[in-house]
Amino acid sequence: MAKWTDYAEKEGLADNDEIIILDKETNTNKRSIVSNIVNGAVEKIGSHKFSGLNTDDKTLVGAINEVDAKNDAQDKKISALESGASEAKTKNTEQDKRLEAVEKKLPSYLKKVDVDSTLSVSGSPADAKVVGDAVGSLKEDLSGVEKITSTSFTYEVSVGGFDSNAMKFNDDSNYIHSKYPIPISDNNFVIKADRKNNK
Repeated sequence: MAKWTDYAEKEGLADNDEIIILDKETNTNKRSIVSNIVNGAVEKIGSHKFSGLNTDDKTLVGAINEVDAKNDAQDKKISALESGASEAKTKNTEQDKRLEAVEKKLPSYLKKVDVDSTLSVSGSPADAKVVGDAVGSLKEDLSGVEKITSTSFTYEVSVGGFDSNAMKFNDDSNYIHSKYPIPISDNNFVIKADRKNNK
């Protein structure tokens, strides 16, 4: 048998190339093709647990799937954030338009309203100062008027005037007078006397 170094070298490998291997179960040399060796190596690597991985799954395939799943979750979160940001931008744009519309109308809302200082124009708002002055003047006019307690009464009318000097009625036919004093408040009375043609 030729020495191992006497065999020619082959550039590259094909799946069906044969390799001599030692079968440790029988301790004999056996033939195997390259594809079987590759498949066996891949299976061994796939099931091997690598302690240096930072994933929960320590196998290569499991670690890749785990990282990929996390990436998918992050992509969904990013998409949700992008969608939310887009909706917020749209809402902000709509609010900006509404605010701009209000700002344009604001001067008309704040338009000065002419008030009526004469208190004579129907439907116009009255000048508060003029109203206040008028009310104050009315209060002053009424300040000297005593309160009179109204009393229901009836009285008879007779012919004749009232002589204020003699403090008695006379027979002047040009006048009529109340037959009895008319009460206007406690302990206060008046006697009504008028000309006949002015009653």
